[in-house]
Amino acid sequence: MTDPERFRILLPMAPEEPGDEVLPLLSAIFPPPATHVRRLYVSRPLHAEAFLPEMYADFDEIARIDRDARLGANDLARRNSEPLARAGFAVETDVAEGAVSSALGRGGARMEADRGGGRRARSRARHQALEGERRYGRSR
Repeated sequence: MTDPERFRILLPMAPEEPGDEVLPLLSAIFPPPATHVRRLYVSRPLHAEAFLPEMYADFDEIARIDRDARLGANDLARRNSEPLARAGFAVETDVAEGAVSSALGRGGARMEADRGGGRRARSRARHQALEGERRYGRSR
């Protein structure tokens, strides 16, 4: 099946979130062999209190650390997307930088997404409760 014949889904998720959380929902709505999922994480750019010119002695080191962090985040997102790929979805992962809303808009436009996913951010307490359920099999 060629890419124009596939459903295209933009899925904003943090790299550490496992893909098997969304697998039941995606599988129920979209046929995996006919669906391309682009998992996108938007990281905030590095922020400094002062302007750092490229002549700054550590500028290259700071840029390397930022690049390594983005590559690591993309690798983690790719590993956590394996359940989607095993289920038959075509999966692409990407780490963008900048404002979340504009990066998601650019990502959706780039792939001409049919659907975009999203949810409110989890509170820290809810995130910890879900982690406990996942690790120990507990439920409410």
